[in-house]
Amino acid sequence: MSILLIAAQDLRPLRLGLGENDTLVRETVADVPPEGYLQALNDTLKVWEVAWRDFEAIAVVAGPGAFTASRVSTVLADTLAFVAKC
Repeated sequence: MSILLIAAQDLRPLRLGLGENDTLVRETVADVPPEGYLQALNDTLKVWEVAWRDFEAIAVVAGPGAFTASRVSTVLADTLAFVAKC
């Protein structure tokens, strides 16, 4: 089971992880503001050679932290989950 992990408690950095079978197999940290989260995710998935359609679940750390970072990361996760049907 592939899981995308998104953590953005502060405006910078954005932390992204790839989980498979209850194990964190990849992790990256992008030093981008909230308006760069989508591009950072896209770039990271290309490096990892993973398509967003491959995820069976998406997990978000929703706080505590900066409201804008939490809001943007949650909207990003909700949107991806909707289009990936997970």
